[in-house]
Order: sequence, then C-alpha cells, then structure tokens
Amino acid sequence: MADPAPQRGTCSLAAIFLAILCTRASCQQQVLEQKQFPRVIPGDPRGLEGQAVEFDGYTAPNLSLLNVAQYSLAFVNHSSGLFTLAIVTNSSAGSLARIIWEANQDDPVSANATLGFEGDGGLALRDSGGRLVWTTGPLNGFSTTLELQETGNLTVRNIDNEVLWQSFGSPTDTLVLQQPLSPGMRLESRRSSTNSSSGTYSLVMEAGGLVLYSNFSGLQEPYWIRGYDGLETLAAATTNACESLTAALARNESSSALTFTFRCGSNETLIIPLQVAGENGSFIRLEADGNLQAYTLGSSGNWTESQKLFDQAGSCGLPERCQPFGICSNGSCVECLSATGTRVPWSNSCSAPVIDSCGNSSSLDFVSLPGIEHFSHRYLNGSSLSFQLCRSQCLQNCSCSAFFFWEESSSCFLMDSLRTLQAVPNHRHVAYVK
Repeated sequence: MADPAPQRGTCSLAAIFLAILCTRASCQQQVLEQKQFPRVIPGDPRGLEGQAVEFDGYTAPNLSLLNVAQYSLAFVNHSSGLFTLAIVTNSSAGSLARIIWEANQDDPVSANATLGFEGDGGLALRDSGGRLVWTTGPLNGFSTTLELQETGNLTVRNIDNEVLWQSFGSPTDTLVLQQPLSPGMRLESRRSSTNSSSGTYSLVMEAGGLVLYSNFSGLQEPYWIRGYDGLETLAAATTNACESLTAALARNESSSALTFTFRCGSNETLIIPLQVAGENGSFIRLEADGNLQAYTLGSSGNWTESQKLFDQAGSCGLPERCQPFGICSNGSCVECLSATGTRVPWSNSCSAPVIDSCGNSSSLDFVSLPGIEHFSHRYLNGSSLSFQLCRSQCLQNCSCSAFFFWEESSSCFLMDSLRTLQAVPNHRHVAYVK
C-alpha cells in the first residue's frame, strides 16, 4: 500500500534537509541501507568544498558515503580523474586526510561508476561500463546495511545485524587500533608516496609470527621477523605457535602509549614498543620503502609520523636503503662495487655489474667482500656446503649473482638479486659477487 502523500512530502523535505547538512564535513551518517544503493560517482565531484587526501587525492561531501567520528567512507578523486573507494581520516581544515583502507587501489574507476549490492548479497564496485572492479565476494545471507564503525571498520550486515563481511578482514597497507591480524592476513605497501597502487613489500601474519617480506621479480625474501616464541627465524615464524594467535595495535591503559602485541588467548607478548602517546588516535602503516611507520593524531587535527620500526641507525635492514647495489653501514650508504670489481664511495649512480652469467662459466670469477651480508640472511638457514661446492653451484647457475659463505658454520647462500648489502663486524661472513 502506498504511503499517504503528506508522509511522502515530509520524507522528501527531511531528505533535502539531510542533504544540506551533509554538505558539511560534520555530517555523521554511519549506516546505509540496501534501498539507498546503488551509489554513483558524480561526473563533477568538485562542486563543494572538499578535503585533500594523500597519494595526490581529493574528496568532497558529494563523494562521501558514510561519516563517523574520525573516519569517512568516500570516493577519492585522484589527480588523474580516477577514483578509488576508500576509508579516510576526518582531518582538520587545511590538513591532509590519510587513507586507512582502499578497495580498488590497483584498478581505479572513472565517474559514473557504481557501488551496490549484487544478487549474491555481496557489495560490488562496477565501472561505468558495468565491469566488476571490486567485490566482497558472495555473502552467505541477505545483506541489508553497510555500516562504518567508529573504529574505522566497514561492515556489511544482515537483517539480524550479523557481520557478513568487514574491511578489518581485508586490510591494505594500514592497521588501526583494535584491528587484529590473524594467520594468513597481510599488509601490502604502496608503490610510492604519490602512487597508491600495490608496491614491493608485505607484512604477513604467519602461523607463528610476523614477517616482513620484499617481493622483487616474484622472489619473496624476509627482512624482519618476530616470532611469537621470541625467535627471529623464518622457520619459527611459519610454525604453528598458537591456535588463536593474532597481532594487534593496542593502547596501554596506564600510560596511553602504543604497543604492537601478539595475543594468544589471555596471553600477550610485546612485538614492538611504540614510544608515542595514543590518546587521540593512531595507526601503523607499511610504507613504500618497506618501513613500518606509526602515525598519531595531534591536538591540531593533523596526522603525523611518529616512529619507525627501522630508525636511521637500523635502516641498513631495509632492502632498498642503498639500492640498487650499495653497501650500508650504521644507517649510511658508504660504498659500492665499480664495473671492475673495486670498492668505491657510494653514489646514486652505483649499479650492479652487468655480466653474461649464462655464457662460458670458466671465464667468470668472483669479487670477495669480507664482512658483508644480505638483508635476508639472519632470518634464513643457509645450506651446509663446503666453500668449493657453494662457489660451484653459483657459478653454474645463470641467475646467481653472488654467493655468501659463513666460514664458521659452512653456511651457503645463493642470491639472484642483491639490493642493499650490510656491512657487519664478522669478517668471516663473506660475499662473493660475480
């Protein structure tokens, strides 16, 4: 039965009034019902005063979908005129909004793309031609609402208010307070400070701990590990340590300082103490250079960088600190190899030697570098081989650029790609570069 005309008119006036209110950043709309979909990206999004967003982005009230406390769900217009669906921070006027979650960072869409519920209950983003760009996937139940919680978690719920899908379960590069990482989940870095597409690094919650990996040319190598059992080896981190292991960013109730902590049942084990206050708001992010960075919300409403996992002194642990072929010591790039194999002062022009390693192996030789390690070696178990056999295997392998030999343990590491090399006090750890 149709609604009486007066009621329709009242509803219409209320909708207009709400729309006027929502042209301001203070509009707090936390839930969208299924009947309010699809939502279409407008062709002219700059009609209202907006907000600058990091990664060369911009959003405005007519691009905003949900708004609550510190966060908004919005379409972010990037400088290319393409859009991503993202959860952004509600920053003060004149400051830069931060993206804490993004649906389609690798496949932005143009104006007139639509966000709506599919027949299978899933939420989906389709471009203006109807192509499926992003989806939650089929949901087991009839989806009725899309809700943005004050924690920054975006949820799809059914008629019984049960969560069918949540953004906390599919993070991008950022972890906010109360957001857990369970085994199999990961953060992935972005390409650069201006390019928000997926980059080279990942923070992976393995069965027994957290691992930071670099991913160059499809080769995954660890460069930082924290196992729940306290060990820092890939073998320990990938071994099941607890049936309910999670990692989460939390606030110490007594000091308000942040901690990054493992949780197993009622037990907690510190991963990283973050020497910053977390009273107003905080998150951690895997940055484009592979570092893990903490951000905090200041009293002025700006989100600022506050602490890094790899500080200046420890930055030699970052795979690209002195790329593409530099030697790092105490946080500084100090040397690299010349084309003739001699060690020379480091500069931005340093590059790896270009050789035909698939030609006649009898014409190849190695330059020895005592006291040099690869960033991944402290986390791996090398092969137990004699020096001659280790050398021979690298010599006969076209893709092997260098081998590393630890004399005290006869540990052999064959490497295809070198990136940053680390200077260490132990001169029995020797790099041999083709």
